Amino acid sequence: RDTNKNMRYHAAASLGQLGQVSSGVVKGLLAALCDGEWAVRSRAAESLGHLGLTTPEVMSGLLTALRDDYWDVRLRATASLGQLGQVSAQRACGPVQLKVWCGWASGK
Repeated sequence: RDTNKNMRYHAAASLGQLGQVSSGVVKGLLAALCDGEWAVRSRAAESLGHLGLTTPEVMSGLLTALRDDYWDVRLRATASLGQLGQVSAQRACGPVQLKVWCGWASGK
């Protein structure tokens, strides 16, 4: 982990653009979802959507990002979940949690 937030930001963005899926890339992006800088978390959420993986770990990370304090992180997590598809989200977390998430996202 680099101490420079700009390097972490660009690394998270680049990993998604490259589209190279490996366990190291996924672990790094999931770790970046917990970074202290909101911009790094935002890029990590976006990059996870670009990778197209619907593993339980990825879906759980993105669903957790929906509760981030920063709107941009929530926005990019929502967009990534949309890219990955609602069926995948339901498969990863179950219909009850998805219903709760959909209610939260719509303000209900």
